[in-house]
Amino acid sequence: MSKAIETAFAKFAVAFVAVAMLVSLVAPAASAQTTEELQAMINDLLAQVAGLQGQLGGTSSVGASVCPYTWTRSLNMGASGADVKALQQFLNADPETRVAASGVGSAGMETEYYGALTGAAVAKFQTKYRAEILTPLGLVNATTYFGPSTMAQANQLCVSAPSTGDDMDDDDMMDDDDDMMDDDDDSLSGSEASLEDFDLKDGDDTELQEGQENAPVAEATFDVEDGDIRIQRVDVAVDYTDSDNGTNEDDEPWDVFETISLWVDGDMIAEMDVDDEDEWEEDEPNNGDFRVRFTGLNQVFREGDEAEIVIGVTVANSTDINNGEASWDIFIPAEGIRGRDGAGVDQYTGNNAETVDIDVQEAGADDELDVKASSNDPDSTTLQLEDDEKSDWLTIFIFDLDTDDSTNDVEVEELRVDLTVTDEDGTTINDSSTVVNDVRLVVDGEEFDDFTASTSAGLAGEYTFDFDNNEFVIDAGDRQEVEVQVEFVALDGTGNADEGTAIYAEVDGTNISAEGADDITAGGSSTGEEHTLRTSGVILDLVSTDETFVENDDTTTADNEGTFELVFDVTAFEQDVFIESTTDRSTTTATEGVNFIVTRNNAEVLTGAESANIDSDADEVANGGSTYFRVDEGETERFTLTVEFDPATSGFNKVQLWALNFAETAGGALDTQRFTPPADFDTDSLSI
Repeated sequence: MSKAIETAFAKFAVAFVAVAMLVSLVAPAASAQTTEELQAMINDLLAQVAGLQGQLGGTSSVGASVCPYTWTRSLNMGASGADVKALQQFLNADPETRVAASGVGSAGMETEYYGALTGAAVAKFQTKYRAEILTPLGLVNATTYFGPSTMAQANQLCVSAPSTGDDMDDDDMMDDDDDMMDDDDDSLSGSEASLEDFDLKDGDDTELQEGQENAPVAEATFDVEDGDIRIQRVDVAVDYTDSDNGTNEDDEPWDVFETISLWVDGDMIAEMDVDDEDEWEEDEPNNGDFRVRFTGLNQVFREGDEAEIVIGVTVANSTDINNGEASWDIFIPAEGIRGRDGAGVDQYTGNNAETVDIDVQEAGADDELDVKASSNDPDSTTLQLEDDEKSDWLTIFIFDLDTDDSTNDVEVEELRVDLTVTDEDGTTINDSSTVVNDVRLVVDGEEFDDFTASTSAGLAGEYTFDFDNNEFVIDAGDRQEVEVQVEFVALDGTGNADEGTAIYAEVDGTNISAEGADDITAGGSSTGEEHTLRTSGVILDLVSTDETFVENDDTTTADNEGTFELVFDVTAFEQDVFIESTTDRSTTTATEGVNFIVTRNNAEVLTGAESANIDSDADEVANGGSTYFRVDEGETERFTLTVEFDPATSGFNKVQLWALNFAETAGGALDTQRFTPPADFDTDSLSI
């Protein structure tokens, strides 16, 4: 009997057993059981069927529980997060690619840490799908890197996998009892909520052309604290800024925009036709901007969510813009978002000062090439290197080249990538060759490594890539992703290639030569996240911050204080980690367990008095009169730094985590890792 026939027969047998079980158990009991009991029996039987299918070579319960799923970022050794756990579950669903047969990483014991076992499983996955992943890239051997090609194949398999969750045909058994299966998703907690940390940032497309539909121009985010919220109203404002010729003849939004829409999680929740002057209200007493109001919304965000509302616009087909281009600011005004919490109290957020600049061009006005940030750019992380050999190719930066506003295809002739490298103390390293062995660009799976390297003030390396005739062409209207990969030297402690070295890459449009119908000087720029290089050590992640104003009993302003709390996670890899339970307000590293600084207007504050302590649930070890927190290899422990600061002069102050000093043994030689990038490890400003 062929393998295919055996498999088909096995699946038929499972189905037959399942039906027999359902008939024998459900039919006799139907009159005596409640709907809930019947549903429980059915779920029980379905679980048994899933188990039988797994034994017969079908999809395992682990695979069923994670798919469908979509990965959105590249992963490598040292990465952590829920998507890592999902990847392990996906790999464990196939016996040929499982992470581990038993113990940590095995089915049912997946973790959120991307270690050697996960890397080996990814390599097995690449080998299994060699034709789809490795061959198009010209690779023979598999890697441990879950990059764009591997991610695309996993997404194709996982997104197309059938869902085996709680889906049920309403016609089966539950027609009369739908409310029993209802999770009451629209109910709100009874607490009074607050909407915090409103932020408006650029959407995926702020360079618009005539006729462009539902372009995501801005993303509004805010934190939902202390209770759930139902957003009922959103105001959107636009303000004409200028056109190329400096006139003010294009300031009527109804002649430029056809619709404005609101989106949550990729779904449109509201859309308004705005091509009629009557739809707009001019805010004449204040800024003179124009506003539209969305009402009757019913969008629920839960306590602890970071809510995100995307603003989309559709541009009219004919705008008659002077000189081909006009610029507008778009924003959500103060109290422009209104919601009602579970306590029946209205809550508001918004900010006139948070604006996004959008440019509207007549179609085909110019051929253009713009550098833009990519949603796939890897987050700041620790890259695990070797101490006795050069690394694999590691992706440190991904950016986009956008020809959305171009009427002709654009040929890229020359492109420069700049690398900045710093040592563990944050001091710039002027020569990238002490850290970098080689650099290449990857575009649609094609590798480009023809470059000229040089240095200049403040940069470790300038890598100018030259492209042959018609070697790198971007079709008009396309947005092309470009991946910067680096092969690092062995991190052996010689020269500047030391533990804790950090690197990031950036691209500026002024350093790109391209040609459409005529020569083009590209616009825009993009800077990647900073990555730390280590063979072993720690991964640092900020969890939360809090700032509290403390007013003293007297009336002296300078005597007021602030209490700052920073909660962060420490994950140890390739070694155990011991952190002394001491702190130091200083950038002098390798002295205390945790270094921190106070900043004001992005500059370190050297005056003022403070008291600080570090706390953790990690195991404590005593040695030589000192106490150390222990983080075992592969484990993550949570730490809390609390700082009470009394400034010498009043102002807006922040506390920033500077460095973590750790050793392999309690009392051993200290190693240092900076908290990078600094902006990701500080509190909000507090006026003291």
